[in-house]
Amino acid sequence: MPSPASLHLSGEPADATQHLMVRLLDDDPGWRREGVFDPGDPIVVDFAVSSREYRLESRLPECSLVVALGPDAETDVVMHILDAGRCSFEVVGAHPLDQSHEPSVSPRRERQPRLTAPIGHAYHPAAHTVISIPRFS
Repeated sequence: MPSPASLHLSGEPADATQHLMVRLLDDDPGWRREGVFDPGDPIVVDFAVSSREYRLESRLPECSLVVALGPDAETDVVMHILDAGRCSFEVVGAHPLDQSHEPSVSPRRERQPRLTAPIGHAYHPAAHTVISIPRFS
């Protein structure tokens, strides 16, 4: 069974200047985690997942990153918003889940973006993750 892992995403600049969506995907086409940011929202979100390889992407052109999340670790990623509506992702560090972020990562903020989940799933705010909802006949 995979170990727990986490991806902490922050933005540069720290607040969204336009509507943004960030997705974390794996090789299962029906699985995804999303963070949605409106203009003025702080760009910061934590994805609690399992250790393995994921693809982080945005709807902005040329903005994706394949990142391997290690067991019992949080990987810190900065989303750089560039000119002409482009962005890039940069891994700035990783640390055990119970330790603080790299100094170059924006501090956590209380306000989290709206998170969405696929049909049959729900966002669980206390765990910052999406959970399956069983279907009843």
